[in-house]
Amino acid sequence: MVCDPLKRIASEAHCILVAIRHLNKMNGAAARYRAGGSIGWQAKPRCVLSLGRDPNNKALRVLSSIKGNVGKAPRSATFSVGEVDMEVCRRDVKLVVLRGEAPLVPT
Repeated sequence: MVCDPLKRIASEAHCILVAIRHLNKMNGAAARYRAGGSIGWQAKPRCVLSLGRDPNNKALRVLSSIKGNVGKAPRSATFSVGEVDMEVCRRDVKLVVLRGEAPLVPT
């Protein structure tokens, strides 16, 4: 029910909605149950992703699917974040570098 107005807005605007939530640090619970508030925030969307550090390499991040009902579950992807000196705009620019697949699943 709470998400219905958001669904209507997205449909009328022909766009997708992206919500970002933080997980709590409760050990032992599945990632889909570690977000605060209603389980509806995980139940309603067609796709829920988790982003975290690679436990085997702290320089990498892992993007994993927690839930998906629009096809085969994708493999987790690893990436790193770097900086590029852009003299044109006189500041450092963040750069996302894809590093490949990871045999990891969110816990």
